[in-house]
Amino acid sequence: MLPSSGTTGSPKLVERSVDSLRAEGLRHVRWAGLNASDRVLLPLPLWHAYALGWLHAALEAGAELRAHPPTALGAVLRDIEHGATVLPLVPAVARLLAARAGRAPLTGTALRLAMVGAGVVDDELDDAFRAALGIGLARDYGSSETGSLFSAPAGAPSGRVGHPLAGIGFRILGDEGTARAHDDEPGELQIRVAGEPGPGDAEDGWRPTGDVAAYHPELGLRILGRRGRAVRRGDRWVAPEEVETVLRSHGDVLEARVTGVPGRTATGPTTRLHAEVVSLRGTGADSAELHRHAQDRLAPYKVPDRIRAVGELPRGRSGKLLPARRLVPGDEATLIACAQGHKRSELLFTLMRLGVLDLLWRGPADSARVAGELGLDAEVCEQLLQVAESAGLLRAAPPEEREATRPPSAGAGGATSAPGPAADAPDGAAAILALEERLSRSWVTREQLTALARTGSAARAFDAEGPDDVLRGVYQRAMHTPAAHRRSGIGLRLAGARDGRLLEITCGPGRYAHTHGTAAANRLLRVGTLAEQSTHGAGDRPPADGPPAVPEPEDGELFDLVVVCNAVHLPGPGSDLRELAARLAPGGRLLVDDVFLDAPGGLPQEIRLDWLTHGGSAWPTESTLTAGLGAAGFTVRRVVHVGTPAVTLLVAAPEPRPTPQAEGAA
Repeated sequence: MLPSSGTTGSPKLVERSVDSLRAEGLRHVRWAGLNASDRVLLPLPLWHAYALGWLHAALEAGAELRAHPPTALGAVLRDIEHGATVLPLVPAVARLLAARAGRAPLTGTALRLAMVGAGVVDDELDDAFRAALGIGLARDYGSSETGSLFSAPAGAPSGRVGHPLAGIGFRILGDEGTARAHDDEPGELQIRVAGEPGPGDAEDGWRPTGDVAAYHPELGLRILGRRGRAVRRGDRWVAPEEVETVLRSHGDVLEARVTGVPGRTATGPTTRLHAEVVSLRGTGADSAELHRHAQDRLAPYKVPDRIRAVGELPRGRSGKLLPARRLVPGDEATLIACAQGHKRSELLFTLMRLGVLDLLWRGPADSARVAGELGLDAEVCEQLLQVAESAGLLRAAPPEEREATRPPSAGAGGATSAPGPAADAPDGAAAILALEERLSRSWVTREQLTALARTGSAARAFDAEGPDDVLRGVYQRAMHTPAAHRRSGIGLRLAGARDGRLLEITCGPGRYAHTHGTAAANRLLRVGTLAEQSTHGAGDRPPADGPPAVPEPEDGELFDLVVVCNAVHLPGPGSDLRELAARLAPGGRLLVDDVFLDAPGGLPQEIRLDWLTHGGSAWPTESTLTAGLGAAGFTVRRVVHVGTPAVTLLVAAPEPRPTPQAEGAA
């Protein structure tokens, strides 16, 4: 039983016999001329059907087999340098290998075949791979259920996957359900594998693939996409993969996904093309420029009607881009639990506003003492604390703390009006809780989310109205915690920062710029409306009783260290990888200090609601940022996770550009 890659929706289990896998391996052996002298290199998960087909090919041929995780690019390149001859891979891994090897192209290797399956190879990827590794990309087409079906040598036309392998029959059905002539006109592809029955009770053995394809006797098979993804516009088919390929050929685009969306025009219903891109410019990508790029390279009916930048696009574990999924409501129990969940947070915020948490952080107390010191009704206080304990918001004091004495609370005799950090509170916890309490009453509300869904992020109220002084103050206190200051010291040590000029891009207080070296030599660029407002320009004198003022950078200034602190998700220079690279002096480094959804331990997905309502959504995961940095010419040197929940400290440096002498020697 093999897991599929989920191209058609959710992954499913697929039944494959050992005989079927051996037959697929033999098809590879015959087509590739595989023999015992070959060394097959597999940078793929071995549970993936494409990898298993090549594993069986190596076994059938008696060839050496070396497997690596798809992320182990350095190990893959070393094996290529040390004699690997055959390299099956998927487009995502091929693209990353080309980008990494492209900075120091490999020549004179024994590699004779690099074959891409589970995705489309376009001219741009083929050219980049050939330039970096000295060999073009062969193509393979198949499915988890059947294994490999078609193969094409390197140099095949863009989007073509070649001709059928031995024992494979195929036909293309038109709209009327009859087989088309091989006239390169699109229809639904069906295949038949010699010696294997068709699905269900099909007596003729034909299997529907779910793909729209066209076949030309000389050029081979052309895949337009999944039947559910291929878009019909009038009497023409549009392959989203082709449009995605064109968008990816733009230097600023890391990933692209194109979807058909039903719509209407004055003449009736139509299908609109919507494109989402992950851009090295962050979510501030120039949509108009990308639209012109598509117009210059595509027929008019293939040009997207809308192009927008997003933080990430979902990929399966094999690296394949996943389509937009159709959704249904969750189960009733989950929906009800979520509907009641707000009561738990309201209780927490009530304990904060009454001063209960501050009091208990200073030492254990029973409900009677809590009520007495804070001037609360004893009966209601008892019930609130019971519910809080059952919900996990409070817990019984350990035995060694039960007899601890505590000085009277400063708030004794009355409720507190504004929660603030208690002297003995967990490091930063009170400040974070105070921020969440404020957001629950201002921006992360059902009213704001409903309005966003109707008007879009471009017209969100937060950008028009801005935060009030209370929210800005609470937010900045959350950025000023002792843990945050300790993290700044760790980040500077990781980056190897001693002397030299530093630029900090932040929506926080500027911890790095104020503490590194001579503050007057540093620069501070505040972004986002929650940032502390700068009160000192480049020529201002610092206040006598406060930290020295740090001026903003000037155009063209270069720095030995650029720090992006709590700003990599925001629109602007903190998420623009091209801009960050342009700010670095030769030998300079980049340090990112932020939280990511895929850090160890993870962050709750609800963080996305913060980004949606009052933040930004660029680079939401470490993995996406790392891929973007690689495409922008960086190499990630160090990644360290600090605290709970984990905050990421990432150090990257631009790859050195080859000198003319080095290029000539190569």
